Order: sequence, then C-alpha cells, then structure tokens
Amino acid sequence: QALYLEDNKFSDTIGEAFLDQMPSLETLDLSDNEFEGEVPVHLLTHPTLTVMDLHDNSLGGPFPSSLEENNKLEFLALHDNFLTSELPEEIRQLKALKHLDLSSNDFGGDMPATLGEMSNLRYLFLGDNPFTSGSIPDSLEQLTNLEELSLKRTRRVESIPDWLGTKLSNLLLLDISNNILTGQIPESIGDLTGVAFLLFNHNTLSGDLPDLQRLSNVAMLLLDNNTGISGNAGDLGMCEGDNLNLGNLQVFTSDCSKDEPEFVCPCCTACCNGSGETDSCRGDGLSLANLDPYWENGYVRQMFVFSEDIIFSLKPKD
Repeated sequence: QALYLEDNKFSDTIGEAFLDQMPSLETLDLSDNEFEGEVPVHLLTHPTLTVMDLHDNSLGGPFPSSLEENNKLEFLALHDNFLTSELPEEIRQLKALKHLDLSSNDFGGDMPATLGEMSNLRYLFLGDNPFTSGSIPDSLEQLTNLEELSLKRTRRVESIPDWLGTKLSNLLLLDISNNILTGQIPESIGDLTGVAFLLFNHNTLSGDLPDLQRLSNVAMLLLDNNTGISGNAGDLGMCEGDNLNLGNLQVFTSDCSKDEPEFVCPCCTACCNGSGETDSCRGDGLSLANLDPYWENGYVRQMFVFSEDIIFSLKPKD
C-alpha cells in the first residue's frame, strides 16, 4: 500500500490517529505541503512503513527520542523543515535506514555518536544545520556502506580524518564544504576510486594537494576559497595544457587567480582569488544537491543538481 499526498497545501498537525485505518501502509509521501507541529512518533514506529517522505513542510520541535526498535523503515526524508534541538542518541533505533536526510533544519548540539551504529546507511545528509562546532565524528567511519555524505555548513573544525578515504570506500559524493576544516587533504582521498563529487571548498585547508590520478570517475572537484592548498595541477596529471585530464572531470575550481597562487591550475573551470566575491567561486551559491524524492522514480536518485547550470545526470545501472 502507498499514500501519495505530496505537492498540495495541506496544513495543520499530523494527528496520532493518522494512518489508523492503514495498518499495512508501506510508502507515505506528505512532502511539499504545509504541515506543522512535531514529527509524529507513531509514524517512526509504524510496523510496515518502509518509505516516509515529509520534506519541505513546516514541521518543528525536536526529533522524537521515545523510539522503539524499527527494522522496517528504510527511507526517511525530513529536510527543509524547522526541526530543532539535539539529535537524540535513540535515532539508532531506526536500524534499517538506508537513506536519512535531515539537512536544512535547525539542529544543534553534538552529532550523536550513535549515527555510527546505523550500518545500513547509504545516504546521510546533515548539511545546513548549526550543530555545535566539532570535528567530523569518528563514529561515522563505521558507516562503510555510505555512498553519499554531506556535512556542508555544519561547523566542522580540525583536520579531515584519514578514514574518509580508507573506510568509506564506496563514496560517490563527499561534501564537507563551508566549514572551518584545517590542515592538508589526506592522501587517502586518492583511494576513493568510485567518487564523482568532492567538495572541499570554503574551508581553511592548506598544504600540498595529494595525488588524485586514480580518481577515474571524478566529475567535480572544488578546492577554492581555502587558506593555501598548494601544488601544480599539471604536475599532478590533472591538466594537459589548458585541458582537463582527470577522470570525467568537468567542474574544477581552485584559488588560482591570486597574484601569487599557491596552486597553479591552467585547466580549472573557475580560478578564484580566495575571497569568494565572484559568482563562479561563491560556495554559498551551490545547493546541497539532495536527492529529490519522487515516487515515480522509486525514490532512486536520477541526477545531482548543484545549481541551475551544474547538473549531472546518472546513467541507469545495468
């Protein structure tokens, strides 16, 4: 059973009696409406729901903490709401989740270490939330099935952990842009041979760029607006003259327009000066590129949309 009520103007709260007459429901889509109130606990403990899409509403308050173990729910989209407070440790009770999108809310506090116990996750978007300033949580290294990880604008500090390249080997997208990360991009990033989108821009990263020549699938690499990433893209095999020469690379930015640039890049599609003033170098102009859930597509990603003119379509899997 499925219930699709998306793209309407439904409002008010979602009451506890909602779905009482649908005990076998598997898919619920209430996205793009005007629902208010808190996320109903009874939906997160529903015995048969596998997909719940409540994104782009006006839901508020904390994420429910009185959760029972749920081995059914696989897809939960709550982005673009007004959820607040800390994410509770009890989120680990949603053990079957493969897709969790909590981006563009108002979550604060620490990222719970129990996220690392959600071993089925393939998609985790936490971007655009004012979490307490902290490092990228080491607990996330346990999520070895992750394919997409977005921590954009989540107040991450300190260095990029080496395990992002060694443990999360299935990553297709890694977005840790618009934070205050420091130090050097670890050499292990060069081991992410399946990665297509790497966003390191708008941080305070420095030091030599590691060898990334094994990234044969990379389509977008953003390095701009950092403190001083250094190197020569030609010497690193990323440029052949003025032409891109790395994987499927189509969008490549760095701070190569400074008077004396630390990073020399004759093939970059945008050369920035580190100030973020030009349109092509403004990291805040890029979206999170969330999966836009459509039941018609089986809630499977069809494309990555970073802006009106930066769109990547996915080839269908065999």
